[in-house]
Amino acid sequence: MKKYIIIGLLIGFLSFPTIILGSTFISSLIEGKTMEEAMQILSEQTEILIGRIIVLEDRADKEAACRKANELKIAPKESKIAYYTEQNNQPIYASWAPDTTEELLEYLNGYIQNHEKTGSYFWLHNPDYMPELVRKYIPILEERQKEYLKQQQICNE
Repeated sequence: MKKYIIIGLLIGFLSFPTIILGSTFISSLIEGKTMEEAMQILSEQTEILIGRIIVLEDRADKEAACRKANELKIAPKESKIAYYTEQNNQPIYASWAPDTTEELLEYLNGYIQNHEKTGSYFWLHNPDYMPELVRKYIPILEERQKEYLKQQQICNE
């Protein structure tokens, strides 16, 4: 549905100016302008139209970057699995874990540092994450955080 709306808008943006520019060209000739003058008017209006299209494309790119940044800011649900039950291997989600990618990454890095220092599976909660899951999540969250910062920079420009 969204695809058809975008296609419709593009057709509108392209056909409407074409009709207007064509009529400007014809009316310039009718007004007694020479062919060169009419072509000059047409080229100036085409440059203006191209400028508008570029502005719209830039705005669309910025909006897409803002949407992507908002998606990346939230930690993925998969990274909230703290451990699996022993009996039926069901995931147990860490309701205590932060919701944003940046905060969850800080939490998991702190957990790993504590685990490496003390050997304990518990840090701020009992039970807490399993170290093998944390080691799996950290690279994913780091990559996600880098992409978030890149998209946020585009969004803020």
